[in-house]
Amino acid sequence: MSDKIRLAIMTNGGMGNLFIQANFIFCLHEYLQAEPLSWTVFGHASEELNQAVFRHLDFLTDWYGYGERGQALSYDVCINLNFYPEVMTASAAAKAKCPRLAGLLAGWEDFLQDESRRYSCSHPEADFNVYLLALLQGKNCLNVADVTGELKIPKAEYRLPMTAESEDFLIKSELAPGEYITVHRGASALLAREASLKLWPEEYYGELVRLLKQCFPEKQIVQLGEGDSAESLPGVDVSLLGKTGWEDLKQLLQHSWLHIDTEGGLVHLRKALRGGPSVVLFGPTPKDFYGYEGNINIFAETCPHWCARLTDNWTVRCAREDGKQICMTGIIPAKVLKKIMEWNCLEMVRQDRLEKMWGSFQEERLLDNLDARYRRDFLWQHDIYYAELRQMSVQSLRAIVMTEHGFEWWPIGETPAYRFLTGDREAYVSYLSLLREKYDDKIHTEERFARLVRSLEERGYDSESCPVAVDFEGRILDGQHRAAWLMSKDSKVKLEVLVLHSFYDTEGMFPFRKVQRGSRVVIYGMGKLGQAYVSQLLSTNFAEIAFKVDRSSDESLGIYPPEYIREHIDAFDVVVIATANKRHLAEITDFLQGIGIASERIVS
Repeated sequence: MSDKIRLAIMTNGGMGNLFIQANFIFCLHEYLQAEPLSWTVFGHASEELNQAVFRHLDFLTDWYGYGERGQALSYDVCINLNFYPEVMTASAAAKAKCPRLAGLLAGWEDFLQDESRRYSCSHPEADFNVYLLALLQGKNCLNVADVTGELKIPKAEYRLPMTAESEDFLIKSELAPGEYITVHRGASALLAREASLKLWPEEYYGELVRLLKQCFPEKQIVQLGEGDSAESLPGVDVSLLGKTGWEDLKQLLQHSWLHIDTEGGLVHLRKALRGGPSVVLFGPTPKDFYGYEGNINIFAETCPHWCARLTDNWTVRCAREDGKQICMTGIIPAKVLKKIMEWNCLEMVRQDRLEKMWGSFQEERLLDNLDARYRRDFLWQHDIYYAELRQMSVQSLRAIVMTEHGFEWWPIGETPAYRFLTGDREAYVSYLSLLREKYDDKIHTEERFARLVRSLEERGYDSESCPVAVDFEGRILDGQHRAAWLMSKDSKVKLEVLVLHSFYDTEGMFPFRKVQRGSRVVIYGMGKLGQAYVSQLLSTNFAEIAFKVDRSSDESLGIYPPEYIREHIDAFDVVVIATANKRHLAEITDFLQGIGIASERIVS
């Protein structure tokens, strides 16, 4: 041992940082394995956590806890890891004996010549610039410390050899691998007391658990966390708060079907274990820095920018002038469910199990109560995975209004229908005129509305025979005039509405069940829906994209004009029309049939 150079590495930060830094140490050892080094790590304050992580690194001579790090400076080489590797000591003898290490040390020291980068080493809790530099360089949390690029640390996957080596805790807890969902509120006891802005509201977790149990009744919901960090969430099947050690957590996370959390240590541990995707809810921390590929990373987009480390107290006080934390509260549970359902559907496609794509939607009978015209003309736009009757305040609803500039969602109390009912007839008459002239709408008339009002006055609102239908954000899909009538009677009234959880709107699901696997597909329409189709096909390898067309073509981006289809009629099997607009669908279908495309080759 005496002929080896003694290398000490000090880790810093919470448990998530420990997994990331352990991966760095493993990659560093791979790069330096030919050099005569004795490796020692000074790790986390928790000896149990150090044991769970570092026992997988068989090249380590020793590892110690945080409290013993004072002796690290007596080693031949000492490296302090925060975001960047900082050289604390390095003897001339060490550099002479280990030329590869010496080259790395020189590169690291040169990198930290920049004052703003040096600042991050002594003030990691307050430095905003690390994130910005990493994002500019295309890096993330996993490879940000590879400042010279010589270690070639990938940003998508861990190289750290870590695994759960038994399933004894699962057996004891009566949990089968792949048959349960783990849920964690991302709070240590300290964070919970401080009401960290990284936390998702507790009531949101409860609502998500309720929805998951409806859509995936075969999966058990298992709550993880420290014993004093929170109370058990309502609806969970198994609460393991305070009942797990780190080896137990490794088993649970490696074998869960899905893990749901805010950005934090258990997300990093599951990724290090290669345990499958996590649903990660991002608030103040940057999704592009801490979000791993393969995870379902969700950012509310209610605030224009993440704010982590922008202020000294960023974890407990919103940086906005109004002090309102709208990042985490903007991620509503139904949106999280939608992202999970999208992921699950694509998983079913990859596994060639198309019959399971929509989960366990069992409430189709509820759709029978919808207005007959709406069922006939508009329900085709939806891929519904769950429907339910719920009480909602009428004034919380929004309705679609056609304007000179297109479709807009307005509060129900501002719509032309409501204004008509409260005395402003001219507003509604002008709106009807706009509908006829701009949208060729011949359905809505003043007389038709008057008949509806008379019927409602005589019979009242009946949620059983003809409910107002809304999406999970409270946007009215059918029944705007009925809702306006109720609002005019009592703005605070609550009504029973039919909530349709679906892939409606701009992020629809590719019509996998209408297209044969392995087909050559033309995507017609490259708006948000068409882009979603392209992404889904690329991620599943379900079909080959022959080419893409749009009226707004850009051949530099591989998007061709519609006439390109006629010229390459033998280069594809089907054309998939990516639009949720019925008029546009009819126009495109007529065009395709007019250039000789048979109806069986046209899919919408």
